[in-house]
Amino acid sequence: MPLTVEVDPGTHTIRIERDGYFTIQFDVTVEAGKTYNISRTLIPENAFTIVSITSTPTEPAEGEEVTLTVTVRNNTGQARDCKVSITQPDLDFSQEVTIPNVLPGTTVRGTAKFAAPASGRYDFKVKAMVYVEEHVDGAGWYVTDEKTFTLEVSPKKATIVITTTPPGARIFVDGNFVGMS
Repeated sequence: MPLTVEVDPGTHTIRIERDGYFTIQFDVTVEAGKTYNISRTLIPENAFTIVSITSTPTEPAEGEEVTLTVTVRNNTGQARDCKVSITQPDLDFSQEVTIPNVLPGTTVRGTAKFAAPASGRYDFKVKAMVYVEEHVDGAGWYVTDEKTFTLEVSPKKATIVITTTPPGARIFVDGNFVGMS
């Protein structure tokens, strides 16, 4: 239901707030005797949610190429751009992926590729963001969801190829049976 307000001629700052939505603010200049219809669609604070985060491979070795795939869902009633930010401060790693025109109610994937670091356990911060043009703190990308993804990197392995004559010998490595030649 529309709200009607009478104001003096000149420039006025309009601020619109609702729980669960980003607060927006903008200026409007009005002249005496005229009516101005203003309509704004509020953007929910959970405009994009992170549905899943996966890595390929799931447990990479040092130096191996890793693809992180982030699946996000548009929870708004409009097509919107989504930005996914992936950071890991210990590695000085930061990548952002912008996914344009995500349709309402749909899920999409954004990917980041990098070489696996030294073996160990790494926590990546993953953020989904939406652009808010008239945000009260200024236009920009605002976080709508944030999750942590842990990546386990194993030490790089060596490969041993064993051939025997005649074939069919049982092969043991460090006392453990590993197969037949």
